[in-house]
Amino acid sequence: MHALRTLEWGAVQALLAGHCHTSYAQSEALGLIPSFEKEAVETLIGQTREGFELLGSHSINLAGVKDVERDVKRAQKGGVLDGSTLHTVGTSVRSMREAKSILELHAQQFSLLWELGVQLLVESRLETRILSSVDGDGHVGDEASRELASIRQKVALTAKKAQERIQSYVSGRTRDLLSDSVVTTRSGRYVVPLKVENKGKIKGIVHDTSASGSTLYIEPDDVVAIGNELRSLEAAERAEVARILAALSSDVGKVADELIRGLQAAFELDLILAKARMGIELGGVVPEVGEGASVRLHVARHPLLDRKTCVPLSINLDEMDVLLITGPNTGGKTVAIKTVGLSV
Repeated sequence: MHALRTLEWGAVQALLAGHCHTSYAQSEALGLIPSFEKEAVETLIGQTREGFELLGSHSINLAGVKDVERDVKRAQKGGVLDGSTLHTVGTSVRSMREAKSILELHAQQFSLLWELGVQLLVESRLETRILSSVDGDGHVGDEASRELASIRQKVALTAKKAQERIQSYVSGRTRDLLSDSVVTTRSGRYVVPLKVENKGKIKGIVHDTSASGSTLYIEPDDVVAIGNELRSLEAAERAEVARILAALSSDVGKVADELIRGLQAAFELDLILAKARMGIELGGVVPEVGEGASVRLHVARHPLLDRKTCVPLSINLDEMDVLLITGPNTGGKTVAIKTVGLSV
C-alpha cells in the first residue's frame, strides 16, 4: 500500500470514478487495487480492450441504473415501494434493456462484455407498466388504471361543484353577512368568513374562529354534503393509488433475483466502460501482457499530467535488472519513475 500511495494511486482511482455513470461503480473504482495474477490481469485487460473498441462505435449509458437492491429485496418480501422508488426501478430496467440490445448485436465480437450483458434484465412489460404509471416525482398518473382516472374525474367535478356552491355565498344575497369576499378552506373544507354578529344567519358547521373572535369560518349545510362526497372520493383515490403501488411492487418482487443479478452485472459493466472512457480521454492504448519481467513503454505519459504538455517516456527494460536515472532536480526523474510504476 505504501507503493500505491507513493504512486498517487488514489488520484488515479478518483479519475476513474469520474468516468463511471453509476454511483455503485464509482464506489468500486475508489476501492480498486492492481492485480498481479496473470489470468486475472489478462481477463481485465481483455474486458477493457472490448470496452475500448465498443465505445469507438457505440454509446452505452448506464446512468439510469441505480442501486435499488435493498428496495427490490423488500418488494420480494411483500413490502410496498413508494412511487419514486418504483420509478427508479423502472428506469433501471429500461437502461439495462437498452444496453443489452447493443451488446447482443455484437455478442461474438465482445464476448467478455456479453458474459455480463446476458445477465442484464429485460422485462419490457414491467418497465412499461411502471414508467407509464409513475413519474419521476413518484406521482401515480391517471394512466395507471381506468378506475383511478374515473375517480379523479369525479374528484375534479365534485370539487368544482363545491367551489361554485361556496362562491354563491360570497357573490349572492349573503355577501353583506361576511367579513370578506374571499373563499378559504379549513381542514380541507370550503368555508366562508361570517361576521360573528350574523351568527345563525347562515346554517352550517363552524370550523374555526379568527384571532380577534370577530369572524366565524362556516361551512354551509348545503356545502357539507358536497364536501363529504369529495372526502369519500379522495379516500377512494388514495385507496386506488395504494392498490396500484402494491401491485407494481408485487411485480417487482416476482423478478427480484433476476433484477438483482442484472443490477450487479450493470455495475460491473459500467466500471469496465469507465476504464475504456478514461483511456480514450487520455489518448491511451490497451497494454499487452509480456512474458517474464519485462517493461516496454513507448511514448508513455503520466495519466495525471496534462497530455498536451507532459513529456512522453519511452523505455525498454527487457534485459535490465536495474535502471538508474540521474539529472538535475527538475521533477523529470520522479515523473519517469511514477510513470513506470503506474504502467506496471
